[in-house]
This record gives sequence, structure tokens and C-alpha cells, in this order.
Amino acid sequence: MTALLSPKPTAATINAMTLPHLRITKETALKALVFGALLALYASLQLYTIDLPAGDDLPREMKIGQLVLAGNFDILYDNTFSYTEPQQIFYNHHWLSGVVFYLTWSVGGWYGLVFLKLLVLLGAFALIYLAALKKANFWLVSVCMFLALCLLSARTSLRPEIFSYLFVAIYFYMLLRFEEQPQSKAIFWLVPLQLVWVNIHVFFSIGIAMVGAFFFEKWYHTRDLRNPMVYTSGILTLLLAAVSLINPRGLLGVLYYYPSNFPVPISENRSLIDFLHMLPFLDKISVTSFVPLAVLCVASVGLLMWRARHSKKYPLFYAAAGVSTVALSVVIYRAIALFGLMFPLVVAAGLDTAWRRGRRWLEGYGLLWVWLRRIGIGIFLALIIALIYPGWEPFYRDLNRGLGLSPHAEESARFFTEHKLRGPILNNPEIGSYLIWYLYPQEKVFVDNRYADAYSAPFVGGVYIPMVTNEKAWPIGLSAFKFNTLFFYHYGGGSYVRNFIYYRMHDPEWVLVHVDPFAVIFVRNDPQNSAVIECCAITKKNIGERLSALANAPRFDDQATAADFFYLMGEVELANDRYFKILQQWPHEGKVWMTLAHIALGPGDKSGAELAAIYIQKAIAEGFVTAEAYATLGVAYSRTNQPELAKEALREALRLNPDREDAKNLLETLNP
Repeated sequence: MTALLSPKPTAATINAMTLPHLRITKETALKALVFGALLALYASLQLYTIDLPAGDDLPREMKIGQLVLAGNFDILYDNTFSYTEPQQIFYNHHWLSGVVFYLTWSVGGWYGLVFLKLLVLLGAFALIYLAALKKANFWLVSVCMFLALCLLSARTSLRPEIFSYLFVAIYFYMLLRFEEQPQSKAIFWLVPLQLVWVNIHVFFSIGIAMVGAFFFEKWYHTRDLRNPMVYTSGILTLLLAAVSLINPRGLLGVLYYYPSNFPVPISENRSLIDFLHMLPFLDKISVTSFVPLAVLCVASVGLLMWRARHSKKYPLFYAAAGVSTVALSVVIYRAIALFGLMFPLVVAAGLDTAWRRGRRWLEGYGLLWVWLRRIGIGIFLALIIALIYPGWEPFYRDLNRGLGLSPHAEESARFFTEHKLRGPILNNPEIGSYLIWYLYPQEKVFVDNRYADAYSAPFVGGVYIPMVTNEKAWPIGLSAFKFNTLFFYHYGGGSYVRNFIYYRMHDPEWVLVHVDPFAVIFVRNDPQNSAVIECCAITKKNIGERLSALANAPRFDDQATAADFFYLMGEVELANDRYFKILQQWPHEGKVWMTLAHIALGPGDKSGAELAAIYIQKAIAEGFVTAEAYATLGVAYSRTNQPELAKEALREALRLNPDREDAKNLLETLNP
């Protein structure tokens, strides 16, 4: 009755009751700004066009998705895309990602696919951020997330693994939430998520490992299997393992692993040490930053373990997350982004106590602390904003900014279909996925970049590789397969592809008919190809005219392609002229200086070697600090009768890459 007779609340009374809950403080707004700026910086690393022909898995996965939705399930089991090994068993761990990609493309086109990648990766980033905030101070977490971007920049392609990053983030967030609310059953949502994961990407085993590590830590702390948290996480681990069997290959799909002795090494499966040997120091910021960040992560694990020495409540889950991803990244480069996800969680948790103690100590200085804090936050926020594209160049090296497809991405496929070319096609693996998307089922590929997942080692090592690397084996392969078209991604596969293209350009049995920044097409020089040869042949006489559009285009890639093919065709003067024009626009491109050095070394005379040494020194000064550069410099100095300088350069090459055989052999020659 009293309540009914109470006076009607006034507007002021309502505001007094509600506004404290709605009021946004300056601190909250500032934190939201930092969070948004970090998201924007990460987003800017993702907003670049799709290079379809450039060794990308995406087009093949989209074709798989299209066929699955059409009811063709053979592609889940057999290598139906290839005419060389059509019945080879195919271990398909990503068919569901192909369905997602194809549906996204059907609705939003190539632009939609870029936005899908952005949505998934930003979702993973935000979840890791929120998970880390459960264990550490906001500003410490933000600094760690900023550093993690150096590692996350390693993997920004539109591949099925983007879903694994999201799932890792979801698993980590759900496990920390379960730790706070052990009676909650929401953790069992991971079971249907695992069913999706096992069919969307090969990293599905990480989910089982994460929950298993969580279970082991809780059991180790309690030694009681009846403890609700231990019991639930143990049952969940078994359920995740069981549901993982629901994939096209069942138990074989779970146990399958990529063979270590396959004749073609997968670049993303190579070790971090290999990348350090191959790449200039700042060419991959993820590689450059790995060592200091790995040391920081391991040190943070040590701090976590040391702080738990009295209670014996060792953070085994965090230790496993940090140490295992560091170790895996050293062995396999593609794991470096997984380390990037674990880094802020582990480091923020490890340093949080020291961070808070340092803050309390600084707060004792009163106004000085206030100004130090303001200046520090201002510098941090300004640095984040400054790095958003077009910020620090190593973050964005070799990326074509924008949405949708890169320029020229569809040109070669369009040329093939418009001119009614036909197979049998010989292609290199890097462009196989592209050909599957545009030409299947009218044409099938010789090989593609699934490698051991779909092709046998005897075929790749005994048939394909000899045919494209050994001119004596080439006539045998040509006789066996009767190729009509050669379709290659000309920057893939290392030097052997360039050599193979060079030989075919000077082989009267083949005619070059198409060149773009990604692909090159040859047709057999016979009457059935006379129409395309008559209209499109690229020869020594007309290559300057045929490639003039590329040579005078505004993009670096286009001009570099034209210069490269001038050189391959034997038009050295034309190539040199174009390379120097490129350097007028892009003077810091060390790889162009290296190309000029190789051209200068070609004739084998002393004057050419002297010129090559100058070019190589310029390349090194522009940051092209690689074993290749120093090994080539050693060759140049040896030809100019400067043995001491040659030895010094060769020793530096071997320091950068101890396995460099050409440097070893020349050094032995110079040290009789």
C-alpha cells in the first residue's frame, strides 16, 4: 500500500537512478579508442586483393564447395581434378571451408570473400583480447596485442586456416569462462564446433589438445577425477576426439599426417630458420620479430611457474599454450600466427603482477605519474594510428591494397577460353588451383598444390620434377603426355620454372602466346593452334610491342614482368633499360638490383663482374641482406681477381645459410 501511495518519480529522480549505469567515463572512452585502433590496424593488414593465380588454394576450394553443393561427393575422396592420377586418394580436410567460400562468393563476389576474411580474423582477434583481459590489466593486454600483430601479419591469406584461428580463440575464451563458472554447461557447445572444425581445416587437433591440456592442469591441481571441473573437461576431451571421427576419411582422416619425405617441400611447412636464411631481414616482419617475442613468451611462462612454486598450482595450460606454439613455429613457419594468438594471453598473464607493482610504485610520484601515463598512452595510440595503412612499409610489403581481385588475375583464364585452347595441359602446381576453378571439368590439371594430399611421391618426384628440371627428360614426358598447352605461374616453384620457361621460349616446337604478371601460356607449334599463333605469338622481334602495355603500366609488378620476359627472350638491352626505369620509380627495390647483377654476370667477363659487384652492394644497402646476395657477390669478386673480398662475402653467405652449397664449393676453390 505504501508503494502505491509513493510520489511519482520525477525526471531528475530517474536520471539519478539510471545515469550512473549509463555514464561513459573518459577512461572507458580512451580504452574503447585503443581497442578500436588496434582492430583497425589488424584490419588494414587484411585489406588487400586476392592474387588468384599465385599459388592460392582458394579457387580450388571454391570449386570443391560448388561440387559438394551440387551433390558431387567424389571430390571428397578421389583426385578427380587431375588427368594424371585421378584415382589417387585425396585427404580432404577442408571441404566445408570450400562450401563457405563458394556460398560467400555466390552472394558477395570476390569483395564478399575479403570481407569474410576480415570478419573471421577480427572476431578471433577480439576474442583473444577479451580472454586476455580476464587475466591481466587492459593496458598490458593492449601492448601485448600490438606486439602480436607482428606475428599475426605472417598469415593474412584467405585460406581455411582463418577458421582455425577463430576456433582457437573461441576455445580459449570458453575454457576461461568455464574456469570462472564450472557449473555452466555452455562449454559443451565446443562439441558441435569441433564437428565443424574437423571438416573445415586440418588444425582441428589443436582443439582437442587445448581441452586436454586444460583437463590435465585441473587434474594435476586436485588429483580428483570427481572434481566437477576435472570430470567435465575430461568428458569433453573424449567427446571432441570422438566427434573428430566424423569426417570423409574417419579414423584415417584423424591420423593422417603430411609425409616428411615428399619430393617437393611446401614453403609454409618449412622451418623458421629456412625463412631467416632466404629472406632479407625486414622482408617478413613476422620472422624478424619472432625471436625477441618468443624469448619474452618463454620468460613469461617462467614467471608464471615461479609464482606458483609455493601453492604448486602450476599454470600448465598457459605453459603448454606458450611453449608448444613457440616450438611449433620454429619447426613449421605456418604456425607462427598460432603463436601470435597465444602470445598476448601468455605474456599478459605472466607480466601482470610485475605490471601492477610497477604501476603502484609510479603512482607514488603523484602528478609525475599522471603526466607519464598521459604521455605514454598518447604515444602508444599515435603509434597504432600511424601504422594503419600506409604505415610502416614492412607490414605491407608486396601487398596489393584494395578489395576483390588483383589486376590481371583472370586474364590468363580468359585468354585460354576466348581462344578456345585445349589440353592436355602441363602446369606447375602453384597454378593448378586456379586452373581447377576456371577450366574444370572441360580441362583437368597435370598437378596442383595439394601435393602429397592428392598426388603420389613417385609421380611428383619421378615424372613431374625431372620433366621440368632436366632438358633430357623433357622429350620423354612430352612423348608420354602429348601436351598441347603449357600453363605456368611464372614466379612459382623456384629457379627451375624460370629455366623451363626460358628453354621453351627458345624451343621452335612451342610458341609463347600470353604473358601477364602471374601466368604464361605456350601452345604447341602445329596447325591446330595456327589461329592463336597468328594473332598472339610473342617473339623476339615483337616482344617489345606485345609487352609494351605491361612495360609502361603504373604498377611495379607489371613493369617487372615485362623486364623479366625481355631478359628471358634474350633482349638484354631492352631488359636493362626497363629495369633502370623501374628503379627510377622504386629505387629501394633490392631484388631489382640483384636481377641486374645476375644479368651483368651472365657473359662471364671481368667488366660484367665488376658491374655486378656494384649492383649487389646496392641491393644489400637497400635491405636485400640474404645468403644469395653474398654468395653472388663472392662470385663477382672471384671473377675480378679479388679473392680476399670473395672469401669474406662467401663466409657471410654461409653464416646466413650454412647449407648454401655454391658458396661452400667456391670457398673451397679459393682455399686450395
